[in-house]
This record gives sequence, C-alpha cells and structure tokens, in this order.
Amino acid sequence: MSGPPRDASAGRMFAEKLQLIFIILGRDLRQVHRNGLARLLVFSILFIIIFSVLFGFAGSLIQEIGTPSWTGDILAGDGPGGVEPVTLDLEADVYIGHAPLTVTVTPTVHDAEGAVKSKWYVAMGAERRVASPAAGPFEWTFNDPFMHSIALEVEDDRGAASDIETLQFNVMEPGSDWVQSVLLAGETEGPSPLEVQFAVYAAAGVPPYSYAWDFGDGTTSRAQFPVHTFEGTGEEFTVTVEVSDHNGSSTGPMEQNVRLTEEEEGELGVTLLDFVYGFAVTTCILLVPMAFGAVYASEIKKGTIRTLRCYPVGPLDITVAKLLFALIIGFVFAFITFMLPVGGVDKPTGDYMVVFMTAFGVTFVTMVIGALSALALARVTGKMWFRPYGLALGAVLLAYLFTERMMGLAGTLLSFVSNVDPDYFVDTFGFLISISPYHIGGQMLTAYFGGIDEFSPAMFIMPFLLIVAAGYLSMKVYPNVFEKE
Repeated sequence: MSGPPRDASAGRMFAEKLQLIFIILGRDLRQVHRNGLARLLVFSILFIIIFSVLFGFAGSLIQEIGTPSWTGDILAGDGPGGVEPVTLDLEADVYIGHAPLTVTVTPTVHDAEGAVKSKWYVAMGAERRVASPAAGPFEWTFNDPFMHSIALEVEDDRGAASDIETLQFNVMEPGSDWVQSVLLAGETEGPSPLEVQFAVYAAAGVPPYSYAWDFGDGTTSRAQFPVHTFEGTGEEFTVTVEVSDHNGSSTGPMEQNVRLTEEEEGELGVTLLDFVYGFAVTTCILLVPMAFGAVYASEIKKGTIRTLRCYPVGPLDITVAKLLFALIIGFVFAFITFMLPVGGVDKPTGDYMVVFMTAFGVTFVTMVIGALSALALARVTGKMWFRPYGLALGAVLLAYLFTERMMGLAGTLLSFVSNVDPDYFVDTFGFLISISPYHIGGQMLTAYFGGIDEFSPAMFIMPFLLIVAAGYLSMKVYPNVFEKE
C-alpha cells in the first residue's frame, strides 16, 4: 500500500511548521512584558523627548527661513510660512528690429500653485511703468528707437512670488541699414561654478553674421548662443561680444558683467530628506534590532532551542518567529517614536509615512539578511559563530556605516587631522556604498521626492539574492549548533 504523495507530505509539514511559528509568535506577544518591553519603553521615551526638542527647534528655524523642498538644502527656504519659490522664464518672438517694433513675450511659470497673478513692466529709456496685470503672452509696440525692456513678476495663491525677469530689446531707427545687435544673458550672479546661457541677435547690415565672444577668463566662442561656466570666488568677469556682417561691418563690442558670489550663507549641503530619513533610520536601527535581540535572547535563556529535537521546528523556524515579533513590536515602537517629534516640521503626514516605511523596510530586510546569514554560516561550518540577533544588529550597523553621508562625514573629520581628501572613504568604498540597503533606500526616496530623474530596480538584486541563499542554507541547521558556540 503506497503512502501519501511526497508533495502532499511536504505541504503538510510546511503547514505544521507555519502553525508552530505563529504559536511561538502568539506566545511571545502575550509575554511581551518579559521580552524587553521595559527597555523599549525607556529608549522610546528618551528618543521622543530628545528629538521633539530638536525638531521643535528645526521647526522654529524653518518658520523663519521657509520650509525647504525635501531634496533641497535644509536652510534654503523662502521666508515666513514655509513657501517655496515660484520661478519663471521669458521668451520673445523678436529682440531687435526697426521702429515701430511689435514684440510678443511668452512666460513659462514653474512651481506655482493655484491661480497666478502677473505684473508686466515696460521700460522705455529711463521711464518704467506697470503695463498690464494679464497672465499669458504679452504684446507691446515700441515706437521710439532705443534700448528698451519688458519685465514680469508673478505671485501664486500661496503668496509665493518670483524674482523679476527682464528681456532687452534693441529698437532701431527706421531705415537704418548699419548692423546692430542685442546681447542677452541668463543668470549673471551666483556662486561658483556658475553656468550662464548667452544669446546675441543681429539685424540690418548684410547677413550672414559672425560672432566673436570673449568671456573675460581667457576663453572665447564663435557661437550665437554659447553656454559658459565661470569659476572662482568673489570674482567679476566682463563678457564682450562683437557681431560682424558679411561685408565686415561691426557693431563694436557689447558688454555684460558676470559676478561670482560667496557660497550662500546657511548652506549646509544637507537636505531635509537627509535629516528626516536619518532620524527614521536611527530610530529603526535602535528599536527594531532591540526587540529582536531581547525576544531571541529570552528564548535561548529558557533553553527552548536546545530541546527542540523532539519537535518539528528548528532554529530557522524560531528565527522567523522572532523576526515576526520584531516586525510587529519594533514597528509599533519605532513608528510612535518617529512620528511624534516630526510634527515640528510642516510637511504632509503622508510624506513622513513614506520616509518611515522606507527606513523600517530597509532595516527589517537587513536584519533578515543578518539573521539568516548567521544560520547559513553555522550550516556551512557546523558551528554557531554568531547568534542570529547579534549578526542582525551587526548587519544594520554596517549598512548604516557604508552610506555616502557617513563615509563623507568620516572623510571630512579625518581631513581635519591629516592630509586626506574628504571624499577618500566615499571613493574607496564606493562599491560597498552602492549595495548598502540604507543607501538604496535613500536613493528610492530621493527619486520619489523628485531629487533624481530615475531609480533602477536592479538595486534590489543583491539583497534578494542574499536572502534566498542564506534562507536555503538555513533550512538545514539543527538545534545542536547552539551547543557548539
């Protein structure tokens, strides 16, 4: 008489193991007061107090300077109320021509919310006046020959206002046939390195035209629309361009000054996302492994694992039960500890949830890799070199250490006492940084909040392969390895 099918037997064994895992988990949850609850409460309350003060201070500071974007410098706000700035670009259909010259200027507004209020200015010689409050393209006719300008500023429903953007127009004498031009430039003041888009438009004379640029730093160009990057600190460059027509007639040199400023005061090179994500990671690193270690150590202390040979459950099943305990209890304590202090910074609750869930998920996955790796190492060597909760903690600490921010900080500190490049550790451990779960989590969040253009799912391959390999080896670990520590 044949026995039950092999697949059915294996399925029944798996179901029994799963049932036992949940029985152990239920017992641990009922006895949570014996599994490190007091320690978790103490550290959670301590974290809540300390970080409530820090986030309260940060919230007060941000109320003064404005709430930055998630991926912008933490001190780069836009005034009271936390309003991020509105920016705009202007483009005209023509920049030079004989009088009367009719021009149409089209604005493009960025980062505005709700309805946009516009205020157009027209400058004719020394006279400047408000010309129109209309949104959208603006048309104006210049009747007098001169260098004129049209400017625009906008404000959205939040009260966020743009800087005034200006375009220059060269209105020529009627019938003039001497070649003339107008010089346009983008940003002409800012910190180094400053990239500036230039343009020059010509009229009259005998086309085609040639262009001779001198950027004042030893470089030149023959393009009509050159882009040039200026470098230095506190320097000012005089940019000149001369336009010649086919007959060799020239406009003479036209000038535009470009000034490089000091680095903006208050720039830290640290984003709000760095600050909040760092807090979420720190909370999870402390509380989630603590919950795992306390419940696992309690099981070992009771001797349960060493007497499991008579039960259909082994170290892997015990480890899974303890990881599930840490998933539940660690999540509860870490979530409360994280969410209470961050209310001091005015950002949507949903954004904070995304940051926390990423930090918690990365921490838990790293713990799983560490815990299973301890069992896999025991399977290969026949000896328990590291207990699962010890290697789980070590894994999250190493993953946190090998992040770009931590390696950059270590390099910066070392550069103060020795002749070492601040980026030494970042360059040296670049591969380890690239596979660090916390680094991957940070890139995911940066992509989510718009700081980078794309995120590659291939980053998940290494953690996935580690879990699969360590889990497979862990299935053959028996309780007697704890007697060979």
